[in-house]
Amino acid sequence: MRLNKFLAHSGVGSRRACDELVFQGRVMVNRVVVHEPGIAINPEEDRVFVDGKRVILKTRYTYIKLNKPAGYITSRKDPHNKQTVMNLIPNVLDVRPVGRLDSDTTGVLLLTDDGDLLFKLTHPRYGIEKKYDVYLKYPPQQGDPEKDLPKGIVLENGDRVTGEAYPQNNKKTHYTVILREGKKREVKRIFSYFETRVAQLHRFEFAGILVDELPPGKWKKLTPQEITHLKTLTTQK
Repeated sequence: MRLNKFLAHSGVGSRRACDELVFQGRVMVNRVVVHEPGIAINPEEDRVFVDGKRVILKTRYTYIKLNKPAGYITSRKDPHNKQTVMNLIPNVLDVRPVGRLDSDTTGVLLLTDDGDLLFKLTHPRYGIEKKYDVYLKYPPQQGDPEKDLPKGIVLENGDRVTGEAYPQNNKKTHYTVILREGKKREVKRIFSYFETRVAQLHRFEFAGILVDELPPGKWKKLTPQEITHLKTLTTQK
């Protein structure tokens, strides 16, 4: 097994984060510092350490979904804000958020200690679908999100994004938006391109997972069917 895959499967973090740990010289195999995340190891014989702490390969993982309320940072820790999403779940659940939602954005957020699945759900290559309810302060002042977004638009920093936008009222101040890439603050930047501002943003679906049954701030474990669905999505690429 590759070292970075072993670390991710052990719940250390996403595969990308595990690569960084190796590059930083914080990982040892059999008490020898390694710098190549792709080296092969034998999980049954080799001893792996991160920051001096032994890492054991997990065989069972935790998968939960949270109905994120506004006012919470999507982070494990934040020195500038004590209200992180981790405050909403028990400390015994050593899970990590799958991607990010802004503090003022609400809706479905997945958390898991399965680093390999976390990596795949957040990697653009897998095109994981995210659906949002977007409420605008005023209608778009230039362009037409419904027509322009599917063809692709170029944001202020040169990022090109595509997606789908469906107006939900005649005033065009409420849209359903579907995206498959996951760039930082993507929805807000998209509507800034159309010269309007997002007043309220709610992600109602992520990779086919809904949280409609959960009150804001509540969580529950994913069902076996939901877990199988996520793994199926990330093995088709």
